[in-house]
Amino acid sequence: MKIKKPFVRLMKLFLLSPLVLSLCSGGCPDPQSPLNNANMDQAVIAFSGNNGETWELIEVPGKVSTGNMSSFNNGSSLLTTVSDANGLEEILRSTNFGDNWSIVREIHDIYAMSPTGEQNSGIIIGSNGLIKFTSNDCTDLSLITSGTIDNLLDLAFNTSSGTGIIVGAGNILRSSDGGRSWSIPSGAPDQNGRGFNQVEYTVDGFFEIYTESSNSTIDSIFKSSDGGVNWYSNPVLIPPELVGNHKRAGIMASRSYVTSIMSADFRTSAEHYSSILIRTLDGGYTWKAMSTGTELPITALEFVANAVIASTYEGKILRSTDIGNSWQTIDLKGKYLFQDIFESSPGHIYMSGYKYVNAAQ
Repeated sequence: MKIKKPFVRLMKLFLLSPLVLSLCSGGCPDPQSPLNNANMDQAVIAFSGNNGETWELIEVPGKVSTGNMSSFNNGSSLLTTVSDANGLEEILRSTNFGDNWSIVREIHDIYAMSPTGEQNSGIIIGSNGLIKFTSNDCTDLSLITSGTIDNLLDLAFNTSSGTGIIVGAGNILRSSDGGRSWSIPSGAPDQNGRGFNQVEYTVDGFFEIYTESSNSTIDSIFKSSDGGVNWYSNPVLIPPELVGNHKRAGIMASRSYVTSIMSADFRTSAEHYSSILIRTLDGGYTWKAMSTGTELPITALEFVANAVIASTYEGKILRSTDIGNSWQTIDLKGKYLFQDIFESSPGHIYMSGYKYVNAAQ
């Protein structure tokens, strides 16, 4: 793979109308937070070619924002989503590592996308039960029956076997044929008022689903060792003093069956909230808070090849190379909010989001 050279450049978008963000994944700011009231003036993709040690900012001209990022062909091309003020949403493709982008197609209400393991093949999910399949890098999309009208929020694939899991507000769906068909697994866990918000596939072959209860407090992690057919739960036993009187669901990233890191959010006032990172090393039975040097809201969190990366509001990136024992803070010197972290190949990491040029200081 050609490695992108580390210097700042403008992303060249040949678009006719200005774009703003309408897509948001897990861990986005509280709807009442000033984060959501500031002017979104500049879309930004941050790139690191050295496992997150340093970052370059690829700015998109105009008042635009980028959404989810992925690659359906092992990083040979990149995909990102954008939307404009009129609700027009599109998928853009870059075949030269982010230097230039072209419009692939219009699409609406996307929440997540993932490769399936087959070359140029991927799945896109979204609102009202939307599932679409592509075998040619999103040039064409086929609508797949989901059997639900609920919003589908996240998906993960074992790209070696083509087995995938989709989770939504009240659904768990499984595919064993590379995403071409989906059904409820026979051993799916009971919802019992939970929201199934996020799914991960770990390096040691487990699917893990992170859930929250009806009042948005951290609840359980469901695990599957047989490709998502049967599930068992581990309660998330977090001491209340770690997150104050009002804890709520954040973002989870899992490296393996035993190792996960989660952001736990708590209110500091009626308009603001903060985040701490907590970690389990025993599969979720016990959790401990980690010292990161900041309590800024966590907006994205991901295990990459040799590190853990977390993004926070105000342009600060947290990085750990020892699964959270110590953290480095990288300050991008601006009001940035990144909502997706994507590793195109080991050590080569992209984060998509935007910069609040006129945000209150």
